[in-house]
Parts: sequence; C-alpha cells; structure tokens
Amino acid sequence: MTRASSQSIGLTVAVAPTDKRAVKQFFADGRKIDYDYIKWWRFYPREYADMSEFAAALNVISAFPNIGILRGEPIPGLDLNDWHLRRLHSRPDKNEPATLRACSRNWIGFDFDDVIVRFGMGFAIGLADAAVYVRDELLPTTFWDKACVVTATASTGLRGPVVARLRMFFRVSQPIPDVTLRRWCHGLRHATDLPVDPAHFRP
Repeated sequence: MTRASSQSIGLTVAVAPTDKRAVKQFFADGRKIDYDYIKWWRFYPREYADMSEFAAALNVISAFPNIGILRGEPIPGLDLNDWHLRRLHSRPDKNEPATLRACSRNWIGFDFDDVIVRFGMGFAIGLADAAVYVRDELLPTTFWDKACVVTATASTGLRGPVVARLRMFFRVSQPIPDVTLRRWCHGLRHATDLPVDPAHFRP
C-alpha cells in the first residue's frame, strides 16, 4: 500500500470470514453455485500508486473467494479491527449503525454482462482481445486506447464464442461521485445498448 495522493487509486478491501464465499461459481455443465449469505465483514482502506499496482492487487485478491472490493469507504472512527455489517444507512430500530459511506473515486469499474464481440473473443482465452474491442469500438471515444485493467467474471468463457463477460477498470483524471457515475451509466446503456451494470457504481 502507498500513501494517498491525488493520483493514487483508492478503494476498500472487504474481507468476509474464510469459510464464506463472496463469489458465484459457474461450471461448464451449466451448474451454478451462488455466493454465501455474509453478514459480517472487515474493511481495509487501500491506496495504490498507479494502474500497475492496482492490477497486482486485484490479482492477489482474486485468489481469495472471501474478499472483494468496494467503492465506498468506512465511516470515520469505525474500528477496522472488528467485524461489521456492510451498511450504508443506519437502522436505529435494530441498533445497526452505518459502517460505510459514499465517496468520490478517480476510477471507474465497468461490469459487462453478455456483450456481443467478434468470434472467439467470448472464450476465456479471448478475454484481453474482448477488452480491447469493447474499449476501442464500443465505449465512448474518451476511453479509446487508454490503459485499463481487465478481469474475468465467474462466467467468463461460458456464454459462447461471441458473448463476453468481463470487468474493466479505468483511472480518470478527477474523482467522480457514485451518483454521477450511475446517472452517466444509465445514459450510456440507453445510447449504446451496452450491457453495463450500473450497480457497480454504488458504495
């Protein structure tokens, strides 16, 4: 982890108990196992100096099915050594305080479900080519030829030769609030029919 700066990439690493799975599992025979119900989490704010360091961190995180990343940040004063609910709004009737809050981030993470690509790019081996195609031919020109990080989803490679599932991360020039990104994402879906999930632009 590096010290925060205006250019560093900040996020929150969310860690569930080791006996819990925070990811879905898909199998070639069509079987699917959903993620576990997870009540308790530990939150760790992290800052990465650049996209290479960010990519390296995602590579490590991907090996642990009980770990994920969040755009939001722990509320000030939260005990980071304790387990907490993942809660954006407090529930006084249940004595459940808020634990996370929305914040502006200088990165965008796209989650693409079933995006149509060229033949062969839908297979797992075509993930990088699919990302280049989506970036340079389907996304707005702002993203063309820009450095990005691409990751597989649990169902990558299982939708056929011309249907890709992937996540793509870009750093942007200034922090953007979640609400702005969700509004922009809905506009992007309407204008381009790109199957990008706006739920990823939440704390």
